[in-house]
Amino acid sequence: MPFEIFSFIPFFTRCSEIHGSHRSLREAASCLSEITEQRDSPLPEHPVTGRYIHAIAKVDRHGNQISFQMGELQAAMELGLEPKSLLTHKPAVTNINNLANLYFNALGSIPMLEVNLDLLFEYEDRNRHFWATDAGRGQSLAYILQAAFTLELCLKAVLESSGRLAELLDDESEDWKTHRPVKLFELLEEQEQQKLELFWAQQSREERHFDGSYINFLESVDDLYLGLRYLQRDLKGVNPRVEIAGLLSASGVALSVANQVFRDRLPIKFNTTIQQVIDPDRAKTRELFIEGVVRSFSIPDGFDPHSPVDAVIDTDDGKEITVNLFRKMEVERYHGIEGARIAFEAYVREDEPSVIEYARLLYRSEDTTAKPSYAQEQGIVSGSVYNLEGCEFVPGQRAVRLILDDDTYFSRVDCIFSTKEELEQLTNVRLGQHVLVRGQVSLRNGRPIIVLGPEILHDVTNE
Repeated sequence: MPFEIFSFIPFFTRCSEIHGSHRSLREAASCLSEITEQRDSPLPEHPVTGRYIHAIAKVDRHGNQISFQMGELQAAMELGLEPKSLLTHKPAVTNINNLANLYFNALGSIPMLEVNLDLLFEYEDRNRHFWATDAGRGQSLAYILQAAFTLELCLKAVLESSGRLAELLDDESEDWKTHRPVKLFELLEEQEQQKLELFWAQQSREERHFDGSYINFLESVDDLYLGLRYLQRDLKGVNPRVEIAGLLSASGVALSVANQVFRDRLPIKFNTTIQQVIDPDRAKTRELFIEGVVRSFSIPDGFDPHSPVDAVIDTDDGKEITVNLFRKMEVERYHGIEGARIAFEAYVREDEPSVIEYARLLYRSEDTTAKPSYAQEQGIVSGSVYNLEGCEFVPGQRAVRLILDDDTYFSRVDCIFSTKEELEQLTNVRLGQHVLVRGQVSLRNGRPIIVLGPEILHDVTNE
């Protein structure tokens, strides 16, 4: 299994995004040592977890982190690696900030602006219900509860990022274990409270869905979570009209403040003027922030998922540059990026200012994965046979689904064999066999998901 250096600042990156994964723990240790030498100082620690911000992790072929084995832990000790430099266990949700982001993203995925509890339980006029079924009513209540809890988590994320949570834990205080947003706000230092009010005030009335300050909004929903938990006792104890959009806006403000406070506390700062040495034997490099529009990008031929995808950028200062920001397997990241505005950080060598190195994408103006686009083309997919199973792709017509573990984009592709001629190709196919399949390939955001009219070209297992 490969090893990679996970870096958490200024944005999450790993070795595979820069120069490829390492085949052994020893190689990864050498890479980590090189990073330490480049900094000419000890590796910085994460201000929340206390771990090194650059750490070695073991990953599977899909890039997911997995746990170290006992032999690898022993090898790490023999190499003299500090425990802080190893991510030895497969991660769970490691902090409140991560959990708050998960809840916030889920909250924004459901297009529901408000729920009226009075109408929800008024059975006399069924047409007035938000959803007419009891399942719909239950889902509405669950959604309000999630919205209230999301705001709570986002405020606790500010406590965590600012260091206040650590202080409360040191004092063995349990004041933070509350469901009341106002009490959480009062636990913050004045400067964090001011940031929340400032971020809130910068939004328009339409964005806030509320007239008043941030603390005024928190006061208006202070009893919401507890009231919903004990709704069976007293429906009148809760404001019957709950605006989900307002809770979402307040949660987003808290997350933005948490992220800014966290970055302010980082032990290493990034800007466009820092001079850093990437390689002691080479010229110094300068970090740049680059913004522009993607004119074009080129996808390499072949089935190497790590081959680079180069993008041609027309920068805002009138220059044209070519930079590698993606690998071929990261198709969702670069699909449809032509014409999009992007920003990225990169390094340039002082002796060769036209050479862009260590580029890291920061954002793009549109997220194509949020609105999946589909296309079809005649093409070839390559991979190993993961499974064969019967199906009815067309009602009443027998077919076989060959699930291909695609080795170009690290995804699963369904190849549907339905005609007699197509099915005859499966006579000698076995699980794990590596094949090339040609046919009408359906793509979602540029990634193959299904092949119709498949033709197995040849077995490439031994090639």
